[in-house]
Amino acid sequence: MSTYFELITKVLQELKYPTVSTFSALTNPEHLEIKDAMNKVNRDTLLSDGYNTRERVDSLTIPANTTDYFTTVTDTLPGEVKENGIIVDNSSYEFVSDVSRFYTENVSEFNYGRLRNDFYFKSKDSARTATVLYLTRNFAETSGGTEKENMTLEDDTSIIPEEIQEQVLVFGTCYAFKGSNSADKRLAYWNAEYGNGIRQLNDYNFSQDADLKFTIDDNRDLRHSNYYGYGYNNNCRRFGNR
Repeated sequence: MSTYFELITKVLQELKYPTVSTFSALTNPEHLEIKDAMNKVNRDTLLSDGYNTRERVDSLTIPANTTDYFTTVTDTLPGEVKENGIIVDNSSYEFVSDVSRFYTENVSEFNYGRLRNDFYFKSKDSARTATVLYLTRNFAETSGGTEKENMTLEDDTSIIPEEIQEQVLVFGTCYAFKGSNSADKRLAYWNAEYGNGIRQLNDYNFSQDADLKFTIDDNRDLRHSNYYGYGYNNNCRRFGNR
């Protein structure tokens, strides 16, 4: 995988700026702006176009019966549960938006709700183990494979597949850094290369857990288009003006 420092070095080369020999030397205002732009490109692209790459699978233990109609489980997932993404014994649970229904026992055992940092489930006499399908909000990872929100260290990497990282992150960052109103003649090239990377990302078939045996139909795409206030340009993501 291309590291954060390697990607920034490629951006500097593409922009025809002087490169540096160490990550710690990336200290001038342009360097800091490029670092920030790359994380925004990485984050915004994955939120808008990286659905398959963001899919994750985890487990959740739902405790046995309590004295209430319902039981709660602290939500520690670094992302958003997909629609019908909580599965117990091959049955998917349906999301209930009105949590007050759990207080009046107006829910079935196949419902779940969410309020702030808690999941809500109807109480049962025995504990349950749920499989949870979710979309991660960790867009990077350390050299040891621990996921994190942004790239901050020299050896951090993006979760974007390695073979398209340069197209998405290098050319996307060049475009974002220069700004769409720049007179730089390379803007069209950067935008086109970025767009090619986006098309490959949208087609990318990524599975975090190859042993997953079931498929949930009609999962809603929870991507936040325009999440960071950017628009689209020629069917590609366009980053805000500098």
